This record gives sequence, structure tokens and C-alpha cells, in this order.
Amino acid sequence: MVDAEHRKITMLVDTLLASCESGASAKTVSFQIEKIVIASDRHFEWENFEMLRIGYISRDMHIADHVKLLEDVSSLAKEIENRRQYSAQGVYRYFKAWLHDHIINYDIPMVKALNFAAGSTE
Repeated sequence: MVDAEHRKITMLVDTLLASCESGASAKTVSFQIEKIVIASDRHFEWENFEMLRIGYISRDMHIADHVKLLEDVSSLAKEIENRRQYSAQGVYRYFKAWLHDHIINYDIPMVKALNFAAGSTE
């Protein structure tokens, strides 16, 4: 489940980045970012439930990162829409860092804990 959700969000980010590279309008870019926010929020709800279910010790920090990510990404979408312009490189750097940092620092340890709770050593 978690890997499929990550792939879905990654595909949305890839679509966004391709749009930026092709010079899409700020309105289009903002709309695509909002789609990422919606998908991420749904995914984060599932992660939050699973962390609560297993008593995940780092749950509070993980949830705090979810809240920060959603706030930051929503703010970015609004800023792009209001300014009617964006930096393709800036959007690219932000989302690549966001995906990489969150997955490495929060999701991989969480998945290990979920697997351990399920009796798997993977």
C-alpha cells in the first residue's frame, strides 16, 4: 500500500515537473500542485492511522512533518497562482527535496516499523 501511494504521488510530481519544463501556465502549475496536496493529504491520513495502530514511537515527529509539508506546498501553490509566475528550477528543487527528504527521513523508518509490527523482517 505505502509503496503504491508513494508511486502515485511521485507520478503527480513528475507530471508537475514536466509541465514546468514545458512552460505551462502558473494556473496549470498551481492546479497540479493542489492535486499533489490532495493525494498527499489522503496518503498522510492512512500513514497517521497506521502509525497510531502500531504505537509508532516517532509518530508525532512524522505527523508534524506531514503538517509542515502540506502547509508549505499549499502556500507554494497559492503564491504561484497569485504571482502568475514560477521558477521551473525552484519548483523542481523543492519537490525533489521534499520527496527525497520525507521518504528517507520519515517513511523508510515507518515502513520498517510497520513491517516489524506485521512480523516481517523486510
